[in-house]
Amino acid sequence: LGLLIKDLSKTRWSDRYNSIRAVLISYKEIVETLDDLSVNDKEAKSRFIAGNLLKKLKSFTFYTVLLFLKNLFSSINSLIIHLQKPQMDILTTIDILNDTTKLLDQLSADNVNMDSILKVNIKDYSFC
Repeated sequence: LGLLIKDLSKTRWSDRYNSIRAVLISYKEIVETLDDLSVNDKEAKSRFIAGNLLKKLKSFTFYTVLLFLKNLFSSINSLIIHLQKPQMDILTTIDILNDTTKLLDQLSADNVNMDSILKVNIKDYSFC
């Protein structure tokens, strides 16, 4: 797929968005791999770590936060990419900033958005 999970301490904000997308896109495969490791790995420590990660990844809270962050980061990603350019047009930057602010205001005031995230999570959560 060409999607990579990156060390967040060393990445740009747009890479954080891409990492969140990568986890969501590969979520089932990640869970299956951790499940396999937690049962079949030869080393007890590896089985223990994989089991703990699996438990956290399969939690309702983790998946809900992951969906919320994906929506949040997708709303601000164009601003982030624009702000990281070596040269910026100040008028375009102001327009993008205003648009992003409106989107974030909508997200914070929009219970429908959070309800839809929870509905998707409840629907998707059945495979966990």
